[in-house]
Amino acid sequence: MLKTAIWGATGHIGRALYEEFTANGLDVTAYVRDTEKAKRLGIDNPYPLDSFNNRYDILINALAADDNAGTLLFETLELNDWRMIRYAQANPGCLCVNFSSGTVYGDFTNAATKTTSTQITPNDISTGGRYALVKLLCEQRHKAYALKIVDIRIFAFYSKFMDITKPFFMADLLRGVLTDTEIQISPGNFYRDFIAPSDLYDLIILCRSQGFTGALDAYSLKPVSKYEILELFKSKYGLKYSTGESWSSATGDKHRYYSNYKAAEFLGFQPKFTALSVIETQTDALRQV
Repeated sequence: MLKTAIWGATGHIGRALYEEFTANGLDVTAYVRDTEKAKRLGIDNPYPLDSFNNRYDILINALAADDNAGTLLFETLELNDWRMIRYAQANPGCLCVNFSSGTVYGDFTNAATKTTSTQITPNDISTGGRYALVKLLCEQRHKAYALKIVDIRIFAFYSKFMDITKPFFMADLLRGVLTDTEIQISPGNFYRDFIAPSDLYDLIILCRSQGFTGALDAYSLKPVSKYEILELFKSKYGLKYSTGESWSSATGDKHRYYSNYKAAEFLGFQPKFTALSVIETQTDALRQV
């Protein structure tokens, strides 16, 4: 049985993967900043993050920065990335999984491809650009050290564990449904891709079984448009909305935020869910919690 550790098991992706690994019968240990919070969230026997010192077959770094622009970005991502590197050096048999971001591509006019290039202006880096830069530097550091590390670029993630108090588009829709309140949305369309928690689990297990190291883009069977999401929420969940003030992402506006670079196919990865079906099944589950 594969022994798995998850750093940040109370976060959005961490909680979803903790449930997936547990449901699949794996031996999974949660490492968190706040053990009492973890227990309230139903995580069995959580350990403080600072106590991590055991040997595992898979280590998942799901720690997220609460501030994607300021000092916490560096304190959370940079410091713990070095910690993961040191662990990978001391434990070469363990696959370390780091969650990178689709923001590393920089250009979101079109879907990302293998040859998409990014441009950095040192004297004018936006807050969203700073987040992308840190993620890209982590990827390149892993490549330079040639360790057993996989960087999975997440473009969008949605599950029943989403914190609806956060300033995200999907959280805005959920608050509107749960409070029966009309929300305002910005005009225009955009496209997103949400990988299912179970598909992300499958991708990680494939990386382990195939011995893959390097960077991969996460993807579903098919991305989804903003208006497809709105139609689902209006027809099935009774969402009321009107066109009003603009909504923008904390890491910058992205028109087509998904990838056509599907290198994971060579590992045998075949997602089972479309982005729209992920949204529907996870929303149904969230409303039952």
